[in-house]
Amino acid sequence: MKPASRYHPLLVALHWLLAALILAALAVGFFGLAAMPNADPQKIAGLPEIVFAESGAPLPMSFAVYPTFQAHFWLATLLLVVIVLHVGAALYHQLVHMDGLLARMSFGRRGP
Repeated sequence: MKPASRYHPLLVALHWLLAALILAALAVGFFGLAAMPNADPQKIAGLPEIVFAESGAPLPMSFAVYPTFQAHFWLATLLLVVIVLHVGAALYHQLVHMDGLLARMSFGRRGP
């Protein structure tokens, strides 16, 4: 079977979608933290102590009250689905089509 083109417009669009989802999830997460009351770099830096060391510092009862949390949740869920599909498609090409896709993505020698 003929190897798939690396530059098919659908493939390019899907990779741009993956990059856009990553950036969108990061941006919404950042703005979500900025929207929290008393959000400053010191409190954000102390979050592990609040969550894991039970320091007693207050956290909201639910982060779901923040609209950015809902957006971040759905972006992260969609990103997870796209990543799983992306890995599945790469394995499909490697194991079913046997077109050397993983070798093209790796460093070093590209084949015979």
